[in-house]
Amino acid sequence: MITQSICGNLSSVRDWISSPAIRFVLLFGLWLGLFSLLFQIAAVDEWLVVPLTRGIAHVSNVGLHLIGFDTEVSGTVIQGSEGLAVNILKGCNGAYVMAIFAAAVLAFPAPWGFRLAGLAVGMPAVQIINLGRIISLYYIGVNHPALFEKFHYEVWQTIVILLSMALWLGWAEISSRVARG
Repeated sequence: MITQSICGNLSSVRDWISSPAIRFVLLFGLWLGLFSLLFQIAAVDEWLVVPLTRGIAHVSNVGLHLIGFDTEVSGTVIQGSEGLAVNILKGCNGAYVMAIFAAAVLAFPAPWGFRLAGLAVGMPAVQIINLGRIISLYYIGVNHPALFEKFHYEVWQTIVILLSMALWLGWAEISSRVARG
């Protein structure tokens, strides 16, 4: 009886884990945990995160010039002749959002070619969303400084999450339809 009960329980656990939704959540958590661990490694920070952040500062600076701001970049700081300086920190560089997006794409039960295509299109798209965020926050900081903190911590956080989730959902839907034929 004990053996049958244990085997029956193991079978239930196996059935539960084989559920597509549960499997996705478990894999998503594993990928997210792996990315979180990678972000803690000094070499990853030095060779990937810091250069990414500097690059985002430079691309944001180009965008700010295109809309008429006189800005320059030093490291991760965008300084403008208007007196505003914006420092793009690790939580503001889009790397964590890209990690969440990548974890969701990699955990989704799609063929690997679709996953790689999702990463190839989605990761730059997440950064484009983040660039829009940084440029608009600079604009708000110069023209509506009283709104800067609200837009930085509340409005844009929500927008980035919603757009990134919509991007993933769109990819997942397309991948599912194409895979089904």
